[in-house]
Amino acid sequence: MIKNTQPNSNSVNTHRVKYKAVLFDMDGVIIDSEPLHEAAFRATFDARGRQLTGDHYKQYFLGKTDRDGLELYFKFMNEQVDVAKLANEKALMYLQLASDQITAYPGVVPLIKSLSAQVPLALVTGSLSIEAETALAALGIRHCFTTIVSAEDVAAGKPNPEGYLKAARLLGVAAKDCVVVEDSASGAMAAKAAGADCIAVTNTHTEDELKEATTVVGHLSLELF
Repeated sequence: MIKNTQPNSNSVNTHRVKYKAVLFDMDGVIIDSEPLHEAAFRATFDARGRQLTGDHYKQYFLGKTDRDGLELYFKFMNEQVDVAKLANEKALMYLQLASDQITAYPGVVPLIKSLSAQVPLALVTGSLSIEAETALAALGIRHCFTTIVSAEDVAAGKPNPEGYLKAARLLGVAAKDCVVVEDSASGAMAAKAAGADCIAVTNTHTEDELKEATTVVGHLSLELF
């Protein structure tokens, strides 16, 4: 059952975080960026005279790195394309769209600030480094994160645990002592494979789709940590 928690204003200064580090996904957890990513992919595909359906976006791209999604999609379509070039075109389109449209989920920014006052935080994202840096800077929380592991930093994206294992190592904390915050099935699977607890929030996926997570919630709050 989903734990539908809400922030408690009295808990910010009294709650003691039980984990040694918190590893955040970005898209769908911190920022409501999936519509922007989908729009950027659609625009990139449109420029090449092809249409990307909503179903195909969710099936092949949601919760994955751009390159992994493109490789899966064009393997399904049985076509050969320059994935790196297409991913770069999409990234440029995303940055254009996101320049004035980056929006954080309610309560997430103060939550991150509260957590960072107690334990180190890492961002582990399938987005490119420039996309992550742009988003965190726009929200005024870049300083809250000790390290960022982006798509360029791993050989394999989620559900492979490489990103979360690397982030834990960079923080000097065992993965089993970390908690991962995710919104996707592949992310929850990556956290589980890394040996970390996972709090999954139902921003982009259903409770059933997030069944690999340790805890599934409708809203993030400090008490969960």
